Amino acid sequence: GETVVKETARIAVLDSG
Repeated sequence: GETVVKETARIAVLDSG
């Protein structure tokens, strides 16, 4: 992603399930 924050947030959501 362009921003680390958005990328991390998206990964967190995916990891959460």
